Amino acid sequence: MGGCSSQPSDVKSKRPTSKLAPQRKRTQAVFTSEELQNLSNGSDDADVFVDTNHDEKTYITDTLPSYPQPSPPIQVGGRIKQRDIWYDGDEFNNAVNVSDVTKEELTNNKDNKIKENKEISDNISCPEPIHFYDVDDHIKQVGNKELGSFEQLQNYLDQVTKGKQYKKILTARAIVIFMSALINKAGNVGKSRTDSPSGLLQLVKEKKMTYSTCYSLLCRKFGLKCVRINGYVKAIGYEPGNEVITESSWNAVLVENGWQLVHPYWICNPLYGDNIGGWVSVDSTDKSNNMRNNVKPPSLIKDTFHNRYFMPDPEEFIHECCAIEPKWQLVKQSSVIPYRERFIEMPFLRPPFFGLGFKLKSKQFCVLTTKGGLCRIVLKCKSMNSHLVTLQYALKQTKQAEKADTNISTDKISFRMDETNSDIPEHSGSIQNGAKQIGTVKNGFAPKETGQDSSRLDNNDNVVSKQEGNDKNDDSKQNENDLSRMVLNYKAGKLFIFEFRFPNPGEYKFTIHGGPLRSPALRLYEAKIICKRGVQDIPLYPVGSKQVGWGPGPLSRDLGLFMPSRPSGVICVEKGTNKVDIKFSLQTYKHKYTASIISEINGEVKEFDDCVEVKMVDKQLVITVNIPQEGEFAVRINPVIGSNVPMNVCNYLLTTLESRDTWAKERYVKRELEKSLNEDVDPEHWKNKISNIEKRVEKCRKEHVQSSDDIILVAREELDYLRCKDMLRNCRLRRNPVYIKRTLSIVENYKNKQLLTKDIELVNALVQEVAEEDAIRQDEQKRDPKITKASKMILKIYYPTTEMFVVIKALFLLIGEPIHEKMEWKLIQARFRTTGLRGDNVPDKIARIRPRDINHERRRKAQKFIENYDQNTIRKLNEGIFTFYEWVTTTLQKN
Repeated sequence: MGGCSSQPSDVKSKRPTSKLAPQRKRTQAVFTSEELQNLSNGSDDADVFVDTNHDEKTYITDTLPSYPQPSPPIQVGGRIKQRDIWYDGDEFNNAVNVSDVTKEELTNNKDNKIKENKEISDNISCPEPIHFYDVDDHIKQVGNKELGSFEQLQNYLDQVTKGKQYKKILTARAIVIFMSALINKAGNVGKSRTDSPSGLLQLVKEKKMTYSTCYSLLCRKFGLKCVRINGYVKAIGYEPGNEVITESSWNAVLVENGWQLVHPYWICNPLYGDNIGGWVSVDSTDKSNNMRNNVKPPSLIKDTFHNRYFMPDPEEFIHECCAIEPKWQLVKQSSVIPYRERFIEMPFLRPPFFGLGFKLKSKQFCVLTTKGGLCRIVLKCKSMNSHLVTLQYALKQTKQAEKADTNISTDKISFRMDETNSDIPEHSGSIQNGAKQIGTVKNGFAPKETGQDSSRLDNNDNVVSKQEGNDKNDDSKQNENDLSRMVLNYKAGKLFIFEFRFPNPGEYKFTIHGGPLRSPALRLYEAKIICKRGVQDIPLYPVGSKQVGWGPGPLSRDLGLFMPSRPSGVICVEKGTNKVDIKFSLQTYKHKYTASIISEINGEVKEFDDCVEVKMVDKQLVITVNIPQEGEFAVRINPVIGSNVPMNVCNYLLTTLESRDTWAKERYVKRELEKSLNEDVDPEHWKNKISNIEKRVEKCRKEHVQSSDDIILVAREELDYLRCKDMLRNCRLRRNPVYIKRTLSIVENYKNKQLLTKDIELVNALVQEVAEEDAIRQDEQKRDPKITKASKMILKIYYPTTEMFVVIKALFLLIGEPIHEKMEWKLIQARFRTTGLRGDNVPDKIARIRPRDINHERRRKAQKFIENYDQNTIRKLNEGIFTFYEWVTTTLQKN
């Protein structure tokens, strides 16, 4: 809801994100109030050190004149290595974009193209990365014999790298694994010298040689071109806005796909931090623990190996380490950082930021300056797993400045980005008039309350009486509440948006933590925000929501609320509208739900008791909000779980102060899209509805309707739902085992698959039945056409002769069918019918029987049956009987 400004720069950094990919079934959970409060806590405050070793003498030059010029590396087979795994759970790590897959599948269906034995992963996964399991395990078993000689160590490495397609990459990997395994070992590994592998490692252990120098020497000894890079790093102790940064060194090694970065020190050494959560802790005796206050020393994890810093993406690595020589940054030209000051200005993005697939869409700086006390930070996540991510934040005021002489006085503020981005929603808000008092606000802050009857918002953003709280902690709690009410953190599709209203001048530190629900919330982003002039006459947001945020998310979906009609956390109400509906699809009626409305009007925080109605109709939760007057309102949705205690799982900011003007044509195409969404059609017309919605969405795009607009987000949700539902329906109609397998694989990754539970159960029930039918079809393909034709002719014989019975008895003996003296012809004919169970009829048994499986006794009896009949006699009886006679005589002649 505002803009943020900072110093201009000629360099703009663009970030590609790595691919993430399917996931197992997720169970629905019920949480206690304490669990809800602590979801995704255990936030990661890990930091990394720099190499404090120094080179005792000049062991090696940084580079050699014969080396080729550096350039951004290319990828081999899609990716060099496996993805860095920051979080547990297949659902997040293997997520796919169901929209793309279902669209492709429906396109294939129109052409009736079903590729047999084609797994769904073939369509959605990228080429296999290089696997290092063998080389990692091999090098960890290196013995003392190999430590004394470069030649012997080279021969040992060749056992797993020789003849491999990417030998250089494997060798570069083996060297750093070798360093990691032995440098972290207790005790000495040899005498410190440069003519043996153990001697180099001992120099490092004695801090007489840097890790980057050691890695360069080892690489060159084993035939790899390796460069030592000097540059700036944002490591332990760095804070956004710091003018002083550390210098350190790392490496670039030339392999099959060009120059690749390697940071041997960060690979080989534990990371410092007070929560494991994806990082590694260090020894409690480490002197660096003194750098943190009030942190319980964690334990040591030895022989660690940090895969991230082996051949990382240079476009991501440059946010942590920036080579002094621009050419060794190995980034594309538009991302080059030409000087130290620009590196200092860059946004402080932590490694898990890229692991989650985020991009920073707002200002590319680590220090942001508000405009009139307003500021906005926007992150964009990948669509494949944005619905799984929960973001939390920490806001701390670091400096209280003098209040500005000029106050902002306005009844209506337009909150717009100062940069142009069509993906980012625009809305506005202002505060006017009022209802039931909860507290008062002066200049944006709620003052300390003295009356016993006064109320406030607690740390969980619930309205409570002051008597329920602890008086001695009221000041600190109130200050924390005030800070949380300065921030509006909401989601709009793939966008995660943080908007700020700072009532007073000051400096603030803002940190974003995040991860999948119930995972450790790792640190993603940090910024320093400078407010030079506060929004004196604009109150804070109605409530704070640090834990849950604004808008539906993973928590609300886990508690049964699917496919919201209002996907964004902010609802802008058009003028003249006094009622708003918020709808969710329900899988079951397992939970009851309540809702409340809170607003701040004329400096008073008030709750409206009779302005909201909650009902459940046709597997939908419908929340109707009657807007009492203009202003901003917090709509809080709370399921009642367990001991009938409502728990907040979703919030909306409802504002009547929409400032964004829209063209009549834009309003028209949005209304037409809404009609298509609400159209009730029979299942056989689902494809037509899908096509109509797609056309309406395209028209909205041409009229510049934002991709984060609620109507577009709802349309995309509806398209995914209809496509999955239509595919499941096609499974029942087509009964194709390959298509069924593909469909179930796709639906398994659909985020709202709980709504398709019955459809999935019906398709799963078909699997065995269709498999049987498919097996019968395969048996039919194996049958001799003459046998099939003869079987049909047997069914047309109504008056069989003795000779016919004799031939059939010989046939039954050979294929293992039971016979007896008085066999009825109708029963014999039934055995020739092909409509029975698989393998239970005569044609199927003939197709499967092998001559060597027929024992001597059965052969003797069958021969005795037919020995008195010649071919001419049988041929005159019936062509079908003669076919079986031929089969019997031919089989008897085979061994």
